[in-house]
Amino acid sequence: MLIATAAATGEPVSVADVKAQLRVTHSSDDALLSSLITSAREFIEQFTGRALAAASYRYSGKLKLLPLWPATLDSIAGLESDGITWTTLAEGDDFTYDADTNRIVGSDYCTHLVEFTTAPGDAIPQPLKDAIILRVQADYEGENGSAERYRDAAATLAWPYRMNLGV
Repeated sequence: MLIATAAATGEPVSVADVKAQLRVTHSSDDALLSSLITSAREFIEQFTGRALAAASYRYSGKLKLLPLWPATLDSIAGLESDGITWTTLAEGDDFTYDADTNRIVGSDYCTHLVEFTTAPGDAIPQPLKDAIILRVQADYEGENGSAERYRDAAATLAWPYRMNLGV
């Protein structure tokens, strides 16, 4: 399970960007649009496996890859065979983390408790920003079947950026 321990400090798409696409000129829906941007970004992050905003997370489960990339591994613990006790693992001794491939290598534990931080920087591809805007548009003004078309278009834009396709 992926849990944000420190929410994103900024979004890759601004309310002004969304308002321009939606041709919204009033400010009465700015808070709603901001919330929809966050939801859309989180969806696109989970769909692609790419971090689109700086945040901190905790993940527990079976993994060999962190659920978002790029990321910095903060800590990792392995679940003991008793199913209760967590043992903190030391990088280099119990495992290695390859930030380039986002892989955790060498840990003998099946279940991990991992804390990590994402920091994607400014190099977020424009198609992913456009996918966020389309998801917001689907939720904000989608009716009479248009919402599904916007969501499909967003998925089409985001598809080439999915991590570990075919793995």
